Amino acid sequence: MSNKRNSKRVGIFACGNLALPVIAMLRECNQLGAVIIPDPSELGALYGEAIHLAQTLQQAQINFFYTTKNKLLNIPELLDNQQIELGLIFTFPHILPSEVLNYFNGNCYNLHASALPAYSGPCPLYWQIRNQETHTAIALQKAELKADTGKVLHAHNLPIDPLDTLQSLGNQISWQAQSVVKEFLDGATLASTATQLPLPRDVTQPGVQYARRPTPNDSAIHFETQTPAEISAMCRAGAGQPYAATFSISGVAIYLLQATPVNQPCYGTQPGTVLMVGEPEGLIVATSHGAIRLDILSSIDGTFSGLAFAERFGIDAGVKL
Repeated sequence: MSNKRNSKRVGIFACGNLALPVIAMLRECNQLGAVIIPDPSELGALYGEAIHLAQTLQQAQINFFYTTKNKLLNIPELLDNQQIELGLIFTFPHILPSEVLNYFNGNCYNLHASALPAYSGPCPLYWQIRNQETHTAIALQKAELKADTGKVLHAHNLPIDPLDTLQSLGNQISWQAQSVVKEFLDGATLASTATQLPLPRDVTQPGVQYARRPTPNDSAIHFETQTPAEISAMCRAGAGQPYAATFSISGVAIYLLQATPVNQPCYGTQPGTVLMVGEPEGLIVATSHGAIRLDILSSIDGTFSGLAFAERFGIDAGVKL
């Protein structure tokens, strides 16, 4: 492949800004043919990501087009008009049909943000942060009819910092993806770089076998059963809507954007009960396995520090959340 690198025009199937560094690299190398974006009207919560990507590409005068799910079969004709020979899938939510894969004659590849086969599926970063993994990978694999099942051809490992959020880890993956694609097109292989993909900490955790999209129930905080570390990880994985960790007060949804486990005795206090409100401790709540400080909260009334939230809404020690 390295001998033909400069002659292959690439079509990128993408849905979000995570793909932008790869797109920029291919454009700089004069290999970018076009970007294929799913129709935003079919994407639900991902609508804004597709629109923002399209706006960015338009401003940069990069060729792109939308496709609906039921018109994926028409893509080969569009690609042929652009003289595109190689396909690259990164953040694209639809599975490409055999007609599209066959068009590339074995030269269609998928980028996935995990050490496959662990965390295959649409939301690998969410579940890896949620499960407190310490390492992840950006893997390039052959695209197959069944998503995330192709052979891994090249990969980079990277650590997950204990303070990483969905956005910060996604940004790191985005930039590493650029290097993975460039090295692969230059002829690198997984074997030649001796990459050992990290293993998940616990294969029984949710998301490890299949990293599905989180549901509202996945995002619900349960002070009665979850540890402070698990709640903190939920907050970092959600990092804002639509996957933000939530609880309710008098039926009103409260989004917990950041929380920190603290060494505060609970003395048998019922989980979910406020232990302390004040300076400098902030807003501290009991769980069944210790205490947690609620650092940043958001509601329809705005975003607040834990202490400001408690003061604004009259929450005192002893209140059950």
